[in-house]
Amino acid sequence: MNIAKYRFIILSVLLSLIIFLIYHLIFYTKWQKELKNLTDELKELEAKLASARQAVRDLPMLERKIKSLEYKWELSQRLLPPEEKIDDVIRLITQRAMEAGIKITELKRGAPSQYITKTISPAKTPQRKQEGTVQISIQQVPLDLKIKSNFNSLCEFLSEISTLQRLITTWNTNITSKQEEEYTIEGSLQAKIYIFGGAK
Repeated sequence: MNIAKYRFIILSVLLSLIIFLIYHLIFYTKWQKELKNLTDELKELEAKLASARQAVRDLPMLERKIKSLEYKWELSQRLLPPEEKIDDVIRLITQRAMEAGIKITELKRGAPSQYITKTISPAKTPQRKQEGTVQISIQQVPLDLKIKSNFNSLCEFLSEISTLQRLITTWNTNITSKQEEEYTIEGSLQAKIYIFGGAK
């Protein structure tokens, strides 16, 4: 009777082991894989969530940078005309000269220079904090002008040129005294008009 009892116990243990092994092989391993996949997916989602939260925190700064870049672009466009508008700028210069009482006896447009890169910074205003700088490509177009005028008219013209909403520089001004009915001086000056070639 004891032998039968032991056999029953041994068979029960063996049957339990077989059931446990089948359970482990079929279900537990599968659940472990699913759990690992879910854990990996959770880590990936947590990383994406952290990135999204960082993006939300960075949003105001990015908006400020975009506004700053838009301002720099507008500034460059306003100060530096594209090449196709250079004739408009020349007309503006001659118009200002006539308004100041200057007679342009000769105007020669020189060959444009190679594009050069300059760095500019926007001015700070209460609405806009200065953020960084921008590099722009510009080209210079020289103008040689021969003029007849009087001294006050020449000063008025040079002052007008410096306040135009275009980047124009004047240099190499030579004047000599001349006694005519309308004009007291004659001379020459050179101007440079700057053309916008792109920004980054």
